[in-house]
Amino acid sequence: MDAQIEQAGQLDNQEKLNELDKQLKRLESIGNPESAQAAASSVAGALGLNTGQYADKPVVFEGSFDSDSAQILDVYRTRNEQGHWHYETEMVDADGRRMRIEVSAAEGETLYETFEAMKRFPMAKGIYQSVVMPMLQKILESSE
Repeated sequence: MDAQIEQAGQLDNQEKLNELDKQLKRLESIGNPESAQAAASSVAGALGLNTGQYADKPVVFEGSFDSDSAQILDVYRTRNEQGHWHYETEMVDADGRRMRIEVSAAEGETLYETFEAMKRFPMAKGIYQSVVMPMLQKILESSE
């Protein structure tokens, strides 16, 4: 696994996006939403993750946005007056509160393309919200 992580780290952003697209197509071809969610739940359970931590909340808690538990939920892009792309991430905290944050064009482009890929493959969003977001949060908390 370490070798694969190192190998992926050597790819440029476009190669990473191409690989993500390829793997998401593979997921869609061999799975269905139920099997993907079952696999995600198994992985999350084995890692001690709360799969509902970043699930869409029917009621959002009042109060201040918690930047310590914030994860990227989506990325938006618009053109500014000069014709350049402007990127914003929509962040969500563990209680469902949301906030938009501007990001640089270099960072925003890659994030935008990544989230657009996930939108093309609906199973990816569920895996991202139920496994990846809680795993990133757990890593952040353990590094503090």
